[in-house]
Amino acid sequence: LYDPATNRWEQQDPPEGVPAGCFDDPPIEDAACIIPFGGRGSPFPTPLNRPTIQHGYQKIAYDGLRGHFVAGLDSGTWAFDEVQGWQLLTQELPPSFHDPRALMLFDPGVGTVIWMPLASASETSYRFDYESLKWVIHGTFPYYQGLGYADVYTAYDPGRGRHLVSSDTTLWWYDAVRGQW
Repeated sequence: LYDPATNRWEQQDPPEGVPAGCFDDPPIEDAACIIPFGGRGSPFPTPLNRPTIQHGYQKIAYDGLRGHFVAGLDSGTWAFDEVQGWQLLTQELPPSFHDPRALMLFDPGVGTVIWMPLASASETSYRFDYESLKWVIHGTFPYYQGLGYADVYTAYDPGRGRHLVSSDTTLWWYDAVRGQW
């Protein structure tokens, strides 16, 4: 976890290690093994009930209303905070979860996280409904105008109430409340 006051990264959980045999060919079948390719993680939690993932930078967002991070991973939708650690919210997976090209962002006006499956050949975006613990359709995104199958980044502008969303070929303003690009 990054602490901007001290400009330091702190490890929040002690490492569990990877069991011997995880990198054998073929690897042993163990829930603690990490699949080390393609940006994927294990579909199973680790023995200490934590998710595993590589390339999660676009699949995790901080939910400022609830004070925790939300992660859409192969093993489900997770929350993380310093007190409770990792908590599995639901085993329901956000659409197109297997590809690292996705974008999760938090919008304070919508009051939850929004998921854009950038590798799904679909323009549909989803939001996480905490009451039902399900991903529901939120709106659309410009998949065919430069955001599809791209590495996408975002920053929120609270003064405008909009997200600045960029890829290597395009730049967009996104108003999640109105669903406008």
